[in-house]
This record gives sequence, structure tokens and C-alpha cells, in this order.
Amino acid sequence: MIDRILPALVVLVIGGASSFAFSDRFAAKGAVLWILLGANGLLALVSLWRMWRDGTLLDLFKWRSGDVALGALVTLLLGISVVVGRQIVFPPGSPPEAWVIRLYLQLGPIPSGSARLLFALAIVAVASLEEIVWRGMVQQILEEWLGVRRGWILAALLYALAHLPTLWTLAMPSVGPNPLVLLAAFFCGSVWGFLVARKQRLPPALLSHALFTYAITAEFRLWGG
Repeated sequence: MIDRILPALVVLVIGGASSFAFSDRFAAKGAVLWILLGANGLLALVSLWRMWRDGTLLDLFKWRSGDVALGALVTLLLGISVVVGRQIVFPPGSPPEAWVIRLYLQLGPIPSGSARLLFALAIVAVASLEEIVWRGMVQQILEEWLGVRRGWILAALLYALAHLPTLWTLAMPSVGPNPLVLLAAFFCGSVWGFLVARKQRLPPALLSHALFTYAITAEFRLWGG
């Protein structure tokens, strides 16, 4: 019975956390990661409990030869896609670039010294927990109901829907509602969801999600401000 409400519950919890974390009150304060870490951490506990209950915990987390290479390859392809897409849809100097700038201003500057390590660990933790929640629980439930193909597609749509509040919280007066996080969630969620659907395991997608999020957030920002 509880499985029937879990996907909707996850959307509501993450949607609320996204609305809160990306609001103006937390702009440039570095609070985004910690708010999302708390919300996803609680949901990840539910996800892990469900895996344990169903006897799928070890199977979903089983590492196999080639997982690291596959995760790194998917990360590279995602990175290339995002950089090319940024140049086409949000080119430097264009009005839509304001959306990119607004997102990074919300995240705040990259810390230095020992704080940088904590920042990196928080990024990896949020990304890993998101995989456990969305691909380890939501997608698994939807696949059981609708089949593998429909399951991962709907999971990607719900993943994007949960980030819908950022359309307005990250809006810029000059260009309007900000679709950046919403589009990224759907595109990346579709890729990671497809990967999990094909492998029926989390490690390749989990590794890719962590690497990609760290790279785009801390190492290779799409805006240098």
C-alpha cells in the first residue's frame, strides 16, 4: 500500500525542498546543498528500507567489472552534451545566459581551503542520495507497475517535475522563468534512468551522477563568475 504513495511523496518532498533551497533568501549562502542533502537523506532511508524489505538491496548495489568505465563514459557524454547545449540555447552574451548566471549565484562561490573538501563531499552525497531515491526507489516502483520502458520515462518526468519550483524561484526579470534546472533534471534523469533500466543496478548511474554534478558545480562551471 505504501508503495502507491511513495512516488508522489518524493515529488512533494523534493519539490518543497527545491522551492526552499533555491529561494532568494539562500542566494549565495551555500545552503542549497545542505537543504537538498537533508531532504534526500530522509527519503534515501525509506528507499534503502524498501530495498531491504524486497530483498533487492544487494542486487541493486552490486558492482561489476566495467562499471567505473561506463559511469565515466556516460559522465563525459553528458558533459559534452551540456556544454554544446549551453552554447546553442544559452550562448555567452545572450539574454538567456542570465539563467545560467542566476543558478551559479544561488550556489555561491566555490569555497577554498578545507571548506572546499566539505563542499565536494556534500555535492557527491546529494547526487548519490538522489540516485538511491529516484532510480533506486521511484523508478523501481514505476517499473513494477508500468514495465521497464514506461517506468524509467515516467521516473525522469517526475524527477523534472520535482524541480518545477526552480522555474520561478530562479527566474530573472529580464528573461522570465528559469528552465535550466528543470531541463537538466529531465535530460540527465532520462540518461541515468535508461542506464539503470538497462543494467538493473545503480552503481554506473550513481557514479556518473556524482561525477557529473561535482564537475558542473565545482570544477567546470558553465559561467566563470
